[in-house]
Amino acid sequence: MEALMNEALERINRQYGIRLMLEKARPGCVFPKVDVMGCFVRFNPKIRSFLTLYNLMLQFPSIDSESVVFFRLYNLYLDCDAYPKAEVALDQLEKEVNQIIRKIDRRYVNSVTQSVELQMLFILLHESSHALFYYRPEIAAEFLADARRSVEEVQYLYTKGLPNRMKGYMDSMIPDGLPDDIRAEASKEQQEKMRQYGRQIFDFSGYLQSGGEGMLEEFACDHLAWQQALVQYMEKAGMLGEAVLRSNINLLLTLHILDYDKALRSIFTGEADEKQINLVRDAGIRHAAFRDCIWHFYKETDTNCHAADILRQSEERDERAKRLLLCSTFNHASEIIDLRDQPFRLPDEPRINVLEERFAEIEERILEFC
Repeated sequence: MEALMNEALERINRQYGIRLMLEKARPGCVFPKVDVMGCFVRFNPKIRSFLTLYNLMLQFPSIDSESVVFFRLYNLYLDCDAYPKAEVALDQLEKEVNQIIRKIDRRYVNSVTQSVELQMLFILLHESSHALFYYRPEIAAEFLADARRSVEEVQYLYTKGLPNRMKGYMDSMIPDGLPDDIRAEASKEQQEKMRQYGRQIFDFSGYLQSGGEGMLEEFACDHLAWQQALVQYMEKAGMLGEAVLRSNINLLLTLHILDYDKALRSIFTGEADEKQINLVRDAGIRHAAFRDCIWHFYKETDTNCHAADILRQSEERDERAKRLLLCSTFNHASEIIDLRDQPFRLPDEPRINVLEERFAEIEERILEFC
């Protein structure tokens, strides 16, 4: 898998004349992070097993969000050097993985390898794009112009009011199985929040004004990462229409994974309401801008126009993902409080190594599904 990542960076280096490199990340830091000035990306191979769990959960209704949550909790505790808590989370992760192995007959598992590889490529290339834009401003200008156009189109749509399906979409996030009175109360509370914060959440004009360039760059990095990841993977898988369609659906799913993880961390670490409003707004416009990018690509290059199929199928595939955040907050209130109160500690390398050795054994069982 690391060879795939290195190949992606080498393509960027050859095409744009820069020198991006991979560097080992901290054990608890799951997602890649870029050092723009140093021109390297800190990368942790365990992102592969995290994405594998996520894709398995979406494929099988019998698998809930707990394995993903305990994976994240283990690494959050590890990152703040709370080793006893990390060990407890690791125990719980192991139990969840054992349950998944018992529930799933591997003969009926559709390989998650393509989804995971594409999502890893996208995430790595997105981070790399920040460094590329820093060293090649003319490339940045091209992709930023595309991102601005996408935001302008989405902003125009929302000036007509919120989509009619918004209430049903929000209600679908309420976990199944709750008593009717609790579901009704949760729905009422969500609608009240939407009335209170809806104008802020769906006001995308700030991204088009001075000071909004940071998020525009995020959208531009999505565009470049999508383009590079799709080309690299299609050369490997073949340029058949169905393969391109499935690959775009997998790439769209990456944003759901990233948004879920950001939302989960924001709740666990106690970020303020205003920041959470920004998170929802940023996620909404980022998804819309990315969908717009793919839509225009298909409208211009595909005579049969699969754009509508991509949007429909990606929505169907992400149906279960919409419920993950609420399930996590219902089930893990004590961990949320605990993580917010963790004091500063110095790293203890021997204890980290012991935990990571045990984690590697669990991870090996997760990756058997690839």
